[in-house]
Amino acid sequence: MEKIGFQAFVKEVATKLNYTQKDVREVLRGVDNIVLEHLKNGDQVRVTPSVTFDTTERKERIARNVATGEPVKVPSRIVPKAKFSEPFKRELR
Repeated sequence: MEKIGFQAFVKEVATKLNYTQKDVREVLRGVDNIVLEHLKNGDQVRVTPSVTFDTTERKERIARNVATGEPVKVPSRIVPKAKFSEPFKRELR
């Protein structure tokens, strides 16, 4: 399995779509900012037909300090999540 970094991804998209790397980088960063803005507002964002971003709340819980075994209160928080369409998932099988 190969890991593809941001710059390699930008280069591949630019080459395949015949755009400059600078333009692709700007678009991807713009999409990133817009998605983040909407997620902060509690919106669900469908970026492509196959990928939807959303948020979920992790409830407050009690965990244990590994070193001392003492209970530690972990506050609730909002976390991002991505959902992929069934056809997209089928392609990976």
